Amino acid sequence: MSSHALTAPGAGSQWQPAHVHQLHAHLLVSGRLRGSPAIAALALLRAACRVRPSPCFRPLARHLLDGIPHPTPQLLHAAARLAYRLGLPSLALGHYVALRARHPAFLPPAPAIADVLKSAPGHAAHAHALRVAAHAVDARFLDNTLIAMYFACGDAWSARQVFEGMCDRDVITWTSLISGLVQNGHPLQGLHHFASMMHSEVCPDFVLLVTVLKAYMELDDLPGATAAHSLVVKSGFDNELDVVITLTSMYAKFGCIMSARALFDRVPIPRVNVILWNAMISGYSKNGLANEAVQLFKQMRKVARSMTPDSVTLRLTMRERGVSKATGCSSIDINGEMHSFHAGDHSHPRAAEIFALLSLLSPTPAGGGGGQDFFLNGPFLPRSS
Repeated sequence: MSSHALTAPGAGSQWQPAHVHQLHAHLLVSGRLRGSPAIAALALLRAACRVRPSPCFRPLARHLLDGIPHPTPQLLHAAARLAYRLGLPSLALGHYVALRARHPAFLPPAPAIADVLKSAPGHAAHAHALRVAAHAVDARFLDNTLIAMYFACGDAWSARQVFEGMCDRDVITWTSLISGLVQNGHPLQGLHHFASMMHSEVCPDFVLLVTVLKAYMELDDLPGATAAHSLVVKSGFDNELDVVITLTSMYAKFGCIMSARALFDRVPIPRVNVILWNAMISGYSKNGLANEAVQLFKQMRKVARSMTPDSVTLRLTMRERGVSKATGCSSIDINGEMHSFHAGDHSHPRAAEIFALLSLLSPTPAGGGGGQDFFLNGPFLPRSS
């Protein structure tokens, strides 16, 4: 097997977490994980970074790195990114520290540095940002990340200090500041800064307008929220799905259920994702309209047959129907030894291998190819020399 560069999936990739488990299983069974562990492990970690984060990936990096005495910088970088995407900032920071200690000449891409800044303690991250800024890394990008990092640490004062020290601010800078204030319980301050931005040359994008709508929701300010909705329409973002989801939730929160449903109905069924279904079903539920919530769930199952309800949808519908369910438990026999798992439990020391091998017994996920061809032609495996 050659060490040629791995290729990543395109923007239209349909890879799912189950695909990663099946790729892992194929590499285990074929022996490629033992023959070239560093290359195969990098393929797996990069694959896991490209799909929806799943708790079952948590033991994956540990399992792979334990079998490689001297991991390459690319491998540690991929492990750090996966840990950050899984919501494990301490583990992400640990991988990054190992990367910088073992491979000091290797400077990860700016997005990877940004992930670490969000994972590190505030002032330590700031110091690191100043050290790497000399390596031709976009200074504004790092400053934007530092603002988000300080807000994540609950240090709004330091975040504002970074913002005030910036001469070159873009819409991401303003979004980092305003969203940080809103998320840290200061929606009114966030709106004051939004008003300041509107007097500058920076124009809001739909991401920032979603934050503004949420600020008015936090303040229970329906007139302000309605004015923000008008700005959304004027800016041409009223067809953005994230905006429609927020507006639907907003009007439902204010008890304007007819307005929420009108927004929901404007979206063509093929574009309605599970989050928008949840927003409307939840809106009915919170306004005491249990029958409407259940009927909308039935409509979802009828008109969107390819869409699988997530745990939020099922919880909402089960609550309206008065149904409850205990945590599931499964068992599997491996070499005469019985292993038991509860739903959501990934603490078993060989969980990564077990989930990978179980995936071979499962049907091929929708959108993928079949059997061995799926893996041999997959975008994450190195090309043969």
